[in-house]
Amino acid sequence: MDSIRDFKEISFREIEQAAFRIACKTQIEAMRILLEDLDDEIHRNRDKKRYKSLGLRERTVDTILGIPLTFKRRYYKDCKTGKHGFLLDEALDLPRRSKQSPLAREIAIEMAVDGPSYRTASKSLERIFGGQVISHEGIRQNLIKASDEVKVLLQRERENERPKESPGIIFIEVDGLYASLQKQSRRSTEEKVGVIHTGWNPRWECRGEYVLKDIRIVRTQSSSPEGFWSTMSEALHSEFEINKDTIIVINGDRAKWIRMFREWFGDCTVLYQVDRFHLLRTLGGIFKRGSESYYRLKDALDKDPTGARFMAALAEESASLSGKKRLEAESLLRDLEDIADSVCDYRVRLSVMGYDIRGLRPMGAAEAQMDRFADRIKGRGQSWSPWGLDAMMRLLGMKFEGRLEELLHNLTVKQEPLPGEKNLVKKQAPQVAKTLIEQYGGIWSHSMPVMDVGRSRSGGLSKVFHKIAAGW
Repeated sequence: MDSIRDFKEISFREIEQAAFRIACKTQIEAMRILLEDLDDEIHRNRDKKRYKSLGLRERTVDTILGIPLTFKRRYYKDCKTGKHGFLLDEALDLPRRSKQSPLAREIAIEMAVDGPSYRTASKSLERIFGGQVISHEGIRQNLIKASDEVKVLLQRERENERPKESPGIIFIEVDGLYASLQKQSRRSTEEKVGVIHTGWNPRWECRGEYVLKDIRIVRTQSSSPEGFWSTMSEALHSEFEINKDTIIVINGDRAKWIRMFREWFGDCTVLYQVDRFHLLRTLGGIFKRGSESYYRLKDALDKDPTGARFMAALAEESASLSGKKRLEAESLLRDLEDIADSVCDYRVRLSVMGYDIRGLRPMGAAEAQMDRFADRIKGRGQSWSPWGLDAMMRLLGMKFEGRLEELLHNLTVKQEPLPGEKNLVKKQAPQVAKTLIEQYGGIWSHSMPVMDVGRSRSGGLSKVFHKIAAGW
């Protein structure tokens, strides 16, 4: 029994952790062999008259496994152009002077966007792999760089000639989000956000629920309403064929900057709707929610497409108030005077105009979208630099559109294209990899139980491990 007690300092946890680290080191060694074998293939099959080898050089890359990978590859001179470079790096899209592997960078950025902070993303990766994968400052710098690259990609998308949709009705949900700034003369800034969509699709996994169709998010950090609507107009005209038969429905609160949209959409029909959530909240604050006056005003909202019936009821109910509540009601009346029709649901107005409104649903998606932005931007009282806020908002927008993962995966590596050499690696890599898998006993063919327990039970780790294992 004494001999058994001698093992009391060893726990199953420590054995499991040690086994995991051994497996990671084995993977790193396999990757080193794979890369150096691929480099040998390039060396043997290159255009020898064009590419002159100048010897082997070493490179170290921080990997998703928490262990740096050090490998050797050949440095070449291109005798045709006079340029120097590493054919292996360029063929594998491994960015120059990058300390992190593309996968480590991609996963770290996604975890940072998911929130709640850069530091939490860094610590989460460290806890998973037992060593620092990438520092929180490294994640921040990579996120800003990725945002700049995404901005260029989006600009290219807008400039490329492609068929434009003609959806008939385009919906725009608009709202603003205030974010705290750090080390700036002004303490906060307003992010103006517009959610564009073309209707609703049933959510297949939840009966009776719907998701927005063809969602696009437009946002600016500019304090200028003109700047926002100019950006919105550019986005709309790049995506859609807009003409006199197009209907644009804009939903938003009563902010003055939201109302400054009319000059940006030409001759098409534009309907502005005061967001029902904000309007009912205002009415509930003036007239006690659940009171007879409140329900009378609520029922009058959609009775008249001109809004006159609601305005008359509001004026009558306001006369029965006194003090501060009466002043608030009179202020609301003045505010709605020029946009009285906007209190009526857009579907009622379209029906009166002779349009088929089947399949159209209530608007109000902006509030839910702003909550999602706010969870990350304001969730822990964060403050931002203007450029850091701009980067995070851009990538959050891509995430909510469902395009972030694809964009991060396909970001262009800023390197000169290599004629023939990249295709050579793509052809040779499978055979070299197959040899390595056989050599290491098929360790890449197994999965971890955490991958199959679901995102909630795994605390989000199942998504991370699935991404790591993709393609194995």
